[in-house]
Amino acid sequence: MPDRDRTFRADPLLLLLLFLSLLVSGCGRSSSSPEGEYGGTWTEADRSTVEVRLALKPGGKASMQRTVRWPDGRTEADSWESDYRLEGDRILIGSEGKVYAVFRRQGTSLLDASHLVDGKPIRLARLASPPP
Repeated sequence: MPDRDRTFRADPLLLLLLFLSLLVSGCGRSSSSPEGEYGGTWTEADRSTVEVRLALKPGGKASMQRTVRWPDGRTEADSWESDYRLEGDRILIGSEGKVYAVFRRQGTSLLDASHLVDGKPIRLARLASPPP
């Protein structure tokens, strides 16, 4: 089991995504809709490898699966379901009126500028779109 400092440092994305519960405002199924599956993998400063899959579903519903693997063989996995809402090119994620994460849409990817790896925002690439 990771020590508390390592867990906190390795889990900012979880903190940002764990408590989703905002609604989509005016999203619909247009070409600008963010609905679909996104995924990304990166290595944290502690050499853990983080893999995330985020699904943005119709009606502003979201789900996430996250797996962290450390070089010593330890693994941690979690998942959640919640809501999201759009504000321009941003997807706001939070709960009970608080925003925990803001993803910026860039092409078919989502960027988390509050979580940098090697000085660059985490990028979740679109894996699949919902059927029309």
